[in-house]
Amino acid sequence: MNDFTAPTGKSTTLPIATFTRVGYKFIGWSTTSSGEVEYIDKAEITDIAPRDGEITLYAVWEELPEDIYKLNEYSLMGSNILTGITEETSVDDLEYNLEICSLCTLEVYDKDDNRLNYNENVGTGTTTKIYKNGVLQVEFINLVYGDVTGDGIVNIADVIKLADHTVTYDILTEIEQIAAEVTHDSLLTIADVIKLADYTVDKTIELWR
Repeated sequence: MNDFTAPTGKSTTLPIATFTRVGYKFIGWSTTSSGEVEYIDKAEITDIAPRDGEITLYAVWEELPEDIYKLNEYSLMGSNILTGITEETSVDDLEYNLEICSLCTLEVYDKDDNRLNYNENVGTGTTTKIYKNGVLQVEFINLVYGDVTGDGIVNIADVIKLADHTVTYDILTEIEQIAAEVTHDSLLTIADVIKLADYTVDKTIELWR
């Protein structure tokens, strides 16, 4: 992740952790390389570094429970963002790819908390919940690179919404901004608009990591 600058004497939110580690999920930050979690993802911080100085925060990871599901081609960004999902992935496809346990069930909900049918697309900002014997085990926020509108399809509507955001910078939610950042340079610019527009013409262009 890029360096992060926080003002002295003011409360600031840590940026969302956007990296991944195969077989693990991110659970927070430590000020030592082998320490316990001191700051959770997107924690509010004030003056954690020496005045006009720097501090290094180290990621703390937790191994994923393979008895519940397997990520396979997917990965976790930060603590709970499920990434690697391609456009037009249905709920049924997602359940198959995650290989949930025989006693488990998987449900996906849209942004308004309505449960999706198994043939409906999994879009950016939808939520995946996995239950075992009726008890919720894990919950993910789904991320589909390029799917800015959250319908699970990447088309001209996503390009228009992203282009509008680059003018006002107040349109996209946090998860939508991550989905829109298809150049992976930690910035939302016209370059992302152009790449997304190119993808709608040539679907062989890779939008995801």
